[in-house]
Amino acid sequence: MLGAMGRPPRTLLLVLLALVLQPATALAVDGDGEILFEVPLQANLGLSAELQADEDEIQLTVKKGGLQQAIYFAQGDVSKEGIAVKFGRLGEFVVDYQPFRTLEEREPDRGCEGEPWATTEGYFRGTLRFRGERNYVRIEASRVKGTLAHHPEWTCRSARAEASQVRARKARDDRATLVAFSRRDSLRFGAFGSREKGERPSTFFFAVDEDVREGVGITRFTFAGTRSAAGFEFDNGRGTAFVDPPAPFAGSAGYLRRPDAHDRWSGSLTVPLLGRGRVRLTGPGFDARMVPRLPRFE
Repeated sequence: MLGAMGRPPRTLLLVLLALVLQPATALAVDGDGEILFEVPLQANLGLSAELQADEDEIQLTVKKGGLQQAIYFAQGDVSKEGIAVKFGRLGEFVVDYQPFRTLEEREPDRGCEGEPWATTEGYFRGTLRFRGERNYVRIEASRVKGTLAHHPEWTCRSARAEASQVRARKARDDRATLVAFSRRDSLRFGAFGSREKGERPSTFFFAVDEDVREGVGITRFTFAGTRSAAGFEFDNGRGTAFVDPPAPFAGSAGYLRRPDAHDRWSGSLTVPLLGRGRVRLTGPGFDARMVPRLPRFE
């Protein structure tokens, strides 16, 4: 199910990005290595930001309220001692980490050997500087607080077996996924609706754009949702849909499936994206398709 529609959890957003909207840039920091830094940052103009880093990826996330985000990816150096990364001309974060307390510690599981896992809180000291496109955000600091989760690999005598099951799901008339793609760039729009009998309706809207500048991957997205059927009317049998999302989206759009031609997608739908301003989500440069099911999350 789509869950609480007002503010979807980060895991759901990443699943939607990976499975439905097919991002071209690297995936977000996944925390599957030995080291994971999380550094909250102060930004101007009512924005918030966070720097996350593991051995594989470093990302900076800028947020406006709960509905708009821009994510910047870059490669750099990460160790228990700190972070060093440059986001091209946009900025850099070169900091040393000095822990001052332990928040959590876990000894190796039974049958395993190795160093304990630990999460510490400490200060990051050095250069923390970033300026977004069109100066929409500025970050400037020399000392901030954050955390380090250190999970050294354990050697275990027996591997834990994990079972997974794949269940086929029938297409249903009470669920729909509509996705529109720009042919000119990586701009995409998605609408997901569930109208199951006996359950409260839910609707979710998503717009994402990706870019690479000076070796820095940038993902911008805006989302909105309702615990109702408002904003997304669909008929899977006829292949028609009408979307009228809530703010910060504006305008509306219509979809028509045409067996002998490109599906029709037209209207006045727009969305604000951090760093790009308000952009159109319809027009002759877009293709669209709709299927009678929701994205699969397992």
